[in-house]
Amino acid sequence: MKSLVLKIFFSLSIFFACSVSVSAVSLSCINFPSDLYRGLSGDSVLLLQNYLSVSGYLSATPNGYFGPATFGAVQKFQLKNGISDTGYVGPITRLAIQIKSCEPVKMDPVDDTSTQSPTDTNTTVPRSSVTITSPWEGNDLTLGELYTIRWANKMSINESLVLEDEDGVTKGYVSYFPGVNGEYIWDVGKVSVGNSIETMKVGKYRIRVQDKVKGAYNNDPKSKLFNIIAPTINVSSVRPSSLKADNKSVSVLFGSGFTAGTRVYLDGVYQNPMNIVFTSSDGTVIVFSAPSNTSIGSHRVVIRNEYGSITSSTILKIY
Repeated sequence: MKSLVLKIFFSLSIFFACSVSVSAVSLSCINFPSDLYRGLSGDSVLLLQNYLSVSGYLSATPNGYFGPATFGAVQKFQLKNGISDTGYVGPITRLAIQIKSCEPVKMDPVDDTSTQSPTDTNTTVPRSSVTITSPWEGNDLTLGELYTIRWANKMSINESLVLEDEDGVTKGYVSYFPGVNGEYIWDVGKVSVGNSIETMKVGKYRIRVQDKVKGAYNNDPKSKLFNIIAPTINVSSVRPSSLKADNKSVSVLFGSGFTAGTRVYLDGVYQNPMNIVFTSSDGTVIVFSAPSNTSIGSHRVVIRNEYGSITSSTILKIY
């Protein structure tokens, strides 16, 4: 443990010493806000997997689930860096990953007399050889669905996938470490901004291949403009079809296109709002209860999300 502390202290010393000369190096750090462990899933796990994949510890395709392959990859990383190989990403392992990902990346000297900006049309910065093959022009991608972004030619370890709108404004990282397999599975609409995950609104966007060290340039490889569209709401059934108005009993609504912002009403939008208990991440299930003041009788189920609403043919009996 003492040797590990000395290693971390030494690495941090190098980090702060090197960060003084910003013209010579560039830093890109990964900072996990909480511990990661087997059985966990989510964006932090996906970021961990992408880092382990690019660093050569993980051979499986990153999928956001901390399973046996990720567990083994973490053990390899821990052994390589003098940490007990528990497979648990605790404070020491998180700090080690942060230090390793913050290691300075050498850059070519920049001419301080140049007035050229990253958006100048005559930039001479070498263009990447990567070509994005999907999404294609006019492609409709539905919010919350999984879509495979594909590209031709090998992507370097310094290259990332960035989302920008039709005006060229960067919205965030689609993936900081896309990997070297020529494809990346994207949860449509989600981008990383700092340490948070944000969901984009519907609209026109494109994917840009951006060097994490050199930043954005006008001749970065880009996809054609595609559309991020709202999920279509569908209701197939509600079970049970009768529900007691006691704030505790629940019914399950089955369908598709449900989001975290989806609400359930009876007989009309904003009429007789139900209490949402659970919404599945795949958008196919909503569990809800009825407030005690809900009127007794048969009601037509109405669904509304951030993008629209539908009146279904499904009938729910309140008693």
